Amino acid sequence: MINPLQLSNVSIKGKTSTDEYSVRAPLHDVVLALATKNPTWQFVGSVRWDETVSAFNVFCEDQEIGELQSDYSGRSGGHCVRIDSDKMQKIRTSDVKKAVREAQRGFVLKNESMLIEDSMRDIQDVMRHQHSRKHDKARDRLTKLAQPMQAYTMLHNREAFVNFLSSTDPRMVELLNEYDTVKSEIQAMEVIENNPVAYIRVHKNKYIVKTIDNVQSYDDNTLPEEYRGKLGMLKLVEDQQCIGGVGCRANANTFLITLV
Repeated sequence: MINPLQLSNVSIKGKTSTDEYSVRAPLHDVVLALATKNPTWQFVGSVRWDETVSAFNVFCEDQEIGELQSDYSGRSGGHCVRIDSDKMQKIRTSDVKKAVREAQRGFVLKNESMLIEDSMRDIQDVMRHQHSRKHDKARDRLTKLAQPMQAYTMLHNREAFVNFLSSTDPRMVELLNEYDTVKSEIQAMEVIENNPVAYIRVHKNKYIVKTIDNVQSYDDNTLPEEYRGKLGMLKLVEDQQCIGGVGCRANANTFLITLV
């Protein structure tokens, strides 16, 4: 039996020699018949892990006109051939004559209109891919620039930035003011965190105070003045609040005050 891989118009992708490879039936017989009948067609095979050629892309005049692939048919209980092209619905059959007939009918050159439609789809796919990739790259670069951009805007060009916001969307000025408020609260908390503090727990009309490793208990008469004033201020604010240079209130019984 002639090996279709020995024909001049049959090759294997990426291989210079086809001697050690084989094609499984019935794909073997289909390729042999088609390659013999159509010497201008080029059959380019793909090798499986077991060194058999399981599929062929078929070309004519630099166009891919179809694909032949070894498949399995549950109906016939054995191997079959899958025939596929843009001109026909995908077909699976173990009948060699039918496979050859369907490939001859469906493997045809595209006309100029079809070729330009293919090119349009290809270039549109490229454009979509490039747009998405470059958009992601631009967003990534902008993210990395966000911190220095913010620093420059807030430290060196704030007045112009405020004027710009006022002229474009005054609501943005409100957001900037909210940012300033929150930023000042963060700075106040950082001051508290970086300086000596006293923890105070109010319990049964007593004040339990801890500074470093020292724990003392006071009442309203003995509570030191350095604690009394700041504690009084914190009692006036709501829970979960901090005051710059004063301290923080967790709840009605738990406080932290600065010692600076």
